[in-house]
Amino acid sequence: MKRIIKKLVTLFTVLTVTLSVAVNAAAQAQPDITSECESDVLVSEEESAEPLANSDKIVKTSSLTISGTTATCMGEYTDNERMVVHIDISVTLQKFAYLWFWDDMAKRSSSLDGRSNVVKYYIYNLDSGIYRVKTDIRLRLTNGAEENYTLYSPERTVA
Repeated sequence: MKRIIKKLVTLFTVLTVTLSVAVNAAAQAQPDITSECESDVLVSEEESAEPLANSDKIVKTSSLTISGTTATCMGEYTDNERMVVHIDISVTLQKFAYLWFWDDMAKRSSSLDGRSNVVKYYIYNLDSGIYRVKTDIRLRLTNGAEENYTLYSPERTVA
């Protein structure tokens, strides 16, 4: 009988410690939706010798506007230095799932030769939740090199 009680106490202790660590990790990973996010958070996946990201003549945006249950999703790239010959843009509306996971809700893409590309679209009848726009930009430069960027809009809440 003492053996069974000792095993149960040990099992209970292990489960308690495991669950407390998991709950703390989940709480730390939860996004803070009350704070303001930067509108153009830039993550460079690949950099050339002279990346374009530092130029003030370049416009990169990823934006999400929500009015009621309608979302306006937009991603834009404009190069005023004339260093880009081709731009691929993918704009994805994402909904917060849990922890650090996001579900893709809608996606639009555009591929153009030139120095400017804009993708803008509307999504109607959104469910309640937390949303953001992810914009992936792939550039082909005049020297043949490629650059890739991922930008995220600020998170917006639909009640």
